[in-house]
Amino acid sequence: MVPAFARSHGTWGRSASTISRELRRNSHPTTRNYRPYAAQKRCVIRAGRPKPSKLDDRLLAAAVEERLRKNWSPQQISGDLAVVFAGQDELQVSHETIYHSLYVQSRGYVGVHLHRHLRRGRSARKPRATQLTAVGKIRDKVMLSERPKEANDRLVAGHWEGDLIVGSASGSAIATLVERTTRFVILVHLPNGLLRQYFPKGTDLNAHSAKRLLEVATELNERPRKTLKRNAPANLLGELVSKKEITPVASTT
Repeated sequence: MVPAFARSHGTWGRSASTISRELRRNSHPTTRNYRPYAAQKRCVIRAGRPKPSKLDDRLLAAAVEERLRKNWSPQQISGDLAVVFAGQDELQVSHETIYHSLYVQSRGYVGVHLHRHLRRGRSARKPRATQLTAVGKIRDKVMLSERPKEANDRLVAGHWEGDLIVGSASGSAIATLVERTTRFVILVHLPNGLLRQYFPKGTDLNAHSAKRLLEVATELNERPRKTLKRNAPANLLGELVSKKEITPVASTT
């Protein structure tokens, strides 16, 4: 019997259940004899059969594609669909399935060229690896640990966090301001002489007009964020402003 046979081969370093499953799936269908080469061939043939994808559903694929074209991440799309189509499992999909459809051609109806809308724009997934970065030297810098508790906890609206993206040859730059509670983004063009998706490292940032910066900021602010419980920064900031809970920020102009 198969279970007894499997138990008698425990010296192979495999559990009895693993051996039993292999014998059950890949033995000859009539004689039930097990031949290693024939079993391997059956396994390869079975693995090559296309498996149904959730994104074979045209309505779900259209919903995913619409959000990808807005440069939403697969995680944001999956979370938003769970809210918009709550209770409709057939119209919900995991972020891993979306990634798979983008990186493996002919998987569902999502356009394979839409990987360009992902944050990195790669046509294949890159294995995660530990990357070391040099610590920049900033004169008179203030450590993040020194900022006020209410700003650090994101509980009080009105605290803004600034950063700078420098273009090629340091000939251009874009300043970013992010409201810590709502993650609302403001982009400021500095003709100096989460944004690398729009402004790749090493490119000339002078090419982007103030209108383009506003378009990018609007797109970012309309994306639902997991950290905001699937709310969009623009919606959340609007609610806070209407309640007059935002501390005014001094104008830089």
